[in-house]
Amino acid sequence: MAPKQASGWQKRQKRKRQDELVKSQKGAMQKFLTPNPPIVDVEKPQEHVEVERGHEEVEQEQERVEVEDEQDEEHVEKQQEQEHVEEQQQEEHVDYIFDPRRWEGLNVDEIKLLAAKGPKRDTSIEFGPSDKFNRRFSATIYTRTLSNLEIENG
Repeated sequence: MAPKQASGWQKRQKRKRQDELVKSQKGAMQKFLTPNPPIVDVEKPQEHVEVERGHEEVEQEQERVEVEDEQDEEHVEKQQEQEHVEEQQQEEHVDYIFDPRRWEGLNVDEIKLLAAKGPKRDTSIEFGPSDKFNRRFSATIYTRTLSNLEIENG
């Protein structure tokens, strides 16, 4: 009757054979591949030549740079304002999606977004108002304690 599992010596021999096989196959893939030739830049870098400039030219360039900086700042401010408006519109749209009263009129993309994010939860309510059956909402419904005392958001 053969043993159920190999002995330590047999395991070492098997591992040794596998290592030898891996070493023998090392680099075998390279004979099927050809290396790409290096790309040579044909253009030679141009030498930097400094030209003496007059005082007026330097002042004109500084003014030009200042004007460009002001234009860039204005552009950045406009872009930030536009992003802020878009964020507000997106937030209003997202609130629209999470309102259960409006779920009937959602399109496919909005339904996918709602399914991915799940409905909003109002955790600020500890105990809501009682109804005619003297029942009330509790925020503890959002969580449950498992048998291993782990708390899960459900």
